[in-house]
Amino acid sequence: MAQGIELERERFCCCLCTNLLRDPVTIPCGHNFCMICISKRLDNEEGSGIYICPQCSEIFISRPMLIKNSMTALVIDELMKNEVQPEVPDIYRDTESIDVAWDFCSEMKVKAVTHLQPHNEVPPLRKHRLVEPTASLEESICPVHQEVMKVFCQTDQRCICYLCSKDSHKGHNKVSMSAERTERQEELRVVRQKMQLRIVEKKKDVRTIQQEEDAVSHAADSALSTTEVVFTELSEIIEKKLSRMKEKINSQQSIELGLFRKVRHKVEEEILELNRKDIELDKLSRTEDHAHFLLKYPSLSRLSISREQPSIGIHRQRNFDLVPATVLEARTRLHKVLDEECEKILLAITSSTALPDMPEKKPEEKIRKPRVDFYNTVGISKPAQRQTTTQFMQAKLLQNLDSNTPFSYIKPKLPDPSGSLRLPRQKSEDLPSSEYFTDKKAEPTRNVFPDRGHENPDVIPPIDRLDVLPISPIRGNENVLKTRANFLEYACKVTLNPDTAFPKLLLTKENRKVTFVSEEQDYPNHPDRFIYTWQVLSQQSLTGRCYLEVERTGKGVMVAMAYKGISRAGTFSDCMFGQNGTSWGLDCFKNSCEFRHNKNKTPIPGTWSSRVGVYLDYKAGILAFYSVSETMTLLHRVETRFTEPLYVGLWLSDGATAEICKLV
Repeated sequence: MAQGIELERERFCCCLCTNLLRDPVTIPCGHNFCMICISKRLDNEEGSGIYICPQCSEIFISRPMLIKNSMTALVIDELMKNEVQPEVPDIYRDTESIDVAWDFCSEMKVKAVTHLQPHNEVPPLRKHRLVEPTASLEESICPVHQEVMKVFCQTDQRCICYLCSKDSHKGHNKVSMSAERTERQEELRVVRQKMQLRIVEKKKDVRTIQQEEDAVSHAADSALSTTEVVFTELSEIIEKKLSRMKEKINSQQSIELGLFRKVRHKVEEEILELNRKDIELDKLSRTEDHAHFLLKYPSLSRLSISREQPSIGIHRQRNFDLVPATVLEARTRLHKVLDEECEKILLAITSSTALPDMPEKKPEEKIRKPRVDFYNTVGISKPAQRQTTTQFMQAKLLQNLDSNTPFSYIKPKLPDPSGSLRLPRQKSEDLPSSEYFTDKKAEPTRNVFPDRGHENPDVIPPIDRLDVLPISPIRGNENVLKTRANFLEYACKVTLNPDTAFPKLLLTKENRKVTFVSEEQDYPNHPDRFIYTWQVLSQQSLTGRCYLEVERTGKGVMVAMAYKGISRAGTFSDCMFGQNGTSWGLDCFKNSCEFRHNKNKTPIPGTWSSRVGVYLDYKAGILAFYSVSETMTLLHRVETRFTEPLYVGLWLSDGATAEICKLV
């Protein structure tokens, strides 16, 4: 029988220690294990509250009951008789070389295997409960009485011996260490369950963050790829445009040179013909034959009709001289567009992003009332409750709204039509930025004119429409300008100076009307002439109080006031009205208007008349532009200090016309 069982020995081995079953027990699923092995396994799983069969992985909600298997034990006893030497279970293999200290004799130390062998072989000793060896017995010895500590003082939260319980801990709440361990073990199980749930939540957060990281990386790679493609295309487009410009310039150069060569050849042929006749006349003058002289002289002295003069305009090279200025102007505009668009791209890249909101930590429930505070025990401060991103932004917005300094990116409020409209006193050098991006606290109504008191005649009463303003009364030394008739009292005669006109600007009507034409006019060279910008200045300078009106047609006309020293052949910004500090211009495109000064632009919403009125009070430093129709509407007003005499300036787009009206 034993031999038959020997053949099936592996069936009676524990799957945990791989040895023959010792004190075999059976769990509800029907599998057998060593009492020590399965007990240790269940003890380890007790903290999680989930018990799993090591062999079939069946899950038990509660600790499975261990049933002693007597029949299996008899079979194993027969098998063990043939074993040469019993092997030590794996759970004690690490103690084979460890000297274990005994509590009854501090001097004697024995091998763990030597002590365990009788417990494995002698039947009565096999009923003893075996536990893992203690690393140090000093921890379980009372330092005062040198006794084993078997009592736990709940009042002082420390382990004590029996003598301590009768001495210094008399009257305290005391329980056995096993009872305290049982209670703490239950707490440990609950804490571990909460910790496992916390770990699961944190793993979900990690997966969410990883997904966000992947999404950010993918979006960044896509943005970078798209940006590279777009900028590469722009570079290629610029290269193609440059190649086209080169071909066009070379082609135009060949055409221009061909015309000059053709005309030059004709003139050279005529010179040769004249030289030949001059030589014959010289010979004729030296002859002494009077008859020969008289016969030849009529034919030689008669000059042939000169060929038509070459129809070549003056300063043909101006066609190429305009190219650098046009290219520089295009570069300035492209730089501006690129700067604006790049700012938008950078703003999109650096726009505020936030990590996904993590679930807030809930305060843990107290399992036992008499509990020592962990943070006080280890000597650290408790962490503050974390604030979510949404709560943070709400608090930040409320903080900024309550403060005296609003966000710089908050859009300024539009004027309130029901309130009094006032224009803040401004210098012409500080047009848009100081008005729209102020750090002062926002007012309920917007001032459009300076607040100088109730008696100020510049204050406009409340009106119903924002795009039609009544005429602004301007106080003079003796009277107040309220109507167009008052302004006409200061009408002045203004004509345009041909010496300043761009070559493609045609002056007519006693130099009061200017038209942009396609052909250059035969103007003489003059240092005051605008070379690259389509502009013209007036003949007269203005230093007093004066008023004039300009009637415009076409797409674009700019009516300006400028100093005489404005550049004629410099850069675009130096020459163009409204792009520098020496000129103030009202740019009218179709029916819309925009005020310009020193590269700053102030849009004027609304639809306006084709006639523009300009009022200047030089000494008071007032310059105002009006839309003139049946009524006069103030478009823009500047208050500054003029340092030089002013000249009326006009800029015209292709095909446009502007005429200074004859008011006197």
